[in-house]
Amino acid sequence: MCAPYIERLIPGLRLTRGEEFGTFQKLTLDDARAIYRSAL
Repeated sequence: MCAPYIERLIPGLRLTRGEEFGTFQKLTLDDARAIYRSAL
């Protein structure tokens, strides 16, 4: 995975999960970006 690919993942995440998601801890799309970036 590379940094530009992260931005391509976000629209699909928004479509399938919505603006906020998570069962135990509510996450936002910005949280998802940060998580993906930390995996680089």
